[in-house]
Amino acid sequence: MKLYEIGEKYLALQRMLEDGDYDADAINDTLEAIETAAEDKIDNIACLIKSMESEANAIQSEIKKLEARAKAKNNSAERLKNYAKDQMALLGLEKVETARNVVRLGAARDRVAIDDLDALIHYAESSGENDLITYSAPEPRKKLIAAKLKNGETIPGAKLEKGDPTLTIR
Repeated sequence: MKLYEIGEKYLALQRMLEDGDYDADAINDTLEAIETAAEDKIDNIACLIKSMESEANAIQSEIKKLEARAKAKNNSAERLKNYAKDQMALLGLEKVETARNVVRLGAARDRVAIDDLDALIHYAESSGENDLITYSAPEPRKKLIAAKLKNGETIPGAKLEKGDPTLTIR
């Protein structure tokens, strides 16, 4: 019997009880059978959930390890690029060509360095060139707000709401 079928049986029993046409012993036997089946189904579902969560955690752990390895490889590659670039510049080489690779030392590009952000903001606002600056929206710190609300503080624009029940499996 599927879990949703057990729910349907409960509804059928409820209708029988509401109609008043039932045998007490039959109802008790049926309720016990349904309850045992439901508990077994829920237990099996809980085991499946545990297994899936465990597998997901193992995958996440492996992802973290792989990300760390990838970061280390990228850092090593970046250090080697800088080393090759410095050596080519030191030796005056603009291009090295072999059967497997062509390595070029390009011209240096200009980059922007901001040494006084307040002055830049003032310039952008006073000159009307607001596209030079972007602003991000404020982000509420919900954990801190929740703690204050739970302590009885009133915070305009914020309230505690009852969330959905959680399912705990140990």
